[in-house]
Amino acid sequence: MKLIAGHRDLAKFKNAFANLALPFLAFSEPLQAAKNKYYDQEWTLWDRFEVTGEMSLQEFLNYFDEKEKLKITMLSQGVSMLYSFFMPKAKCSERLPLPMSEVVRRVSKRRIEPYERSLVFEICCNDVDGEDVEVPYVRYTLP
Repeated sequence: MKLIAGHRDLAKFKNAFANLALPFLAFSEPLQAAKNKYYDQEWTLWDRFEVTGEMSLQEFLNYFDEKEKLKITMLSQGVSMLYSFFMPKAKCSERLPLPMSEVVRRVSKRRIEPYERSLVFEICCNDVDGEDVEVPYVRYTLP
C-alpha cells in the first residue's frame, strides 16, 4: 500500500511474520538490493537486459558486443549451455545461424510453449579489456 501511495523511502517499509504454531512473531525492515557495476552501469538483482524480437545466435552475440561493449563467453538457459567459447567449432558453427528459440529447442530438447512470452538467459561476459564482468540476466522477449 505504501508503494501505491508513492512512498519510496525504504525506511518507511516494515515486514511482519507470524507463526501461530510456535507462537512466534518477528518484525524486520527491508534492505536495499546490493548494487553491482560494469563500466558505468549500476544494476541490482532486479534489473535485466531487455532484448525483443527473434534473432540468430550470431546476431545475439553481436548485439551485446556492439550495444553493451560486452563479449559473451558463455550463454545458458536453465541447465542448458547454448554457447561457450570452448565449444567445439562444428557445434558452434551449427548453432550460430539458428534463431535463439530454435537453439533453445534443440539444446534443451523441450518445446517452447505458445503461452511463453519470454526466455531468461544467463550470460558470462568479458569487457573490452578482457576482464570477466558480472552482468544481469537477459529477458529475451519472443515475437
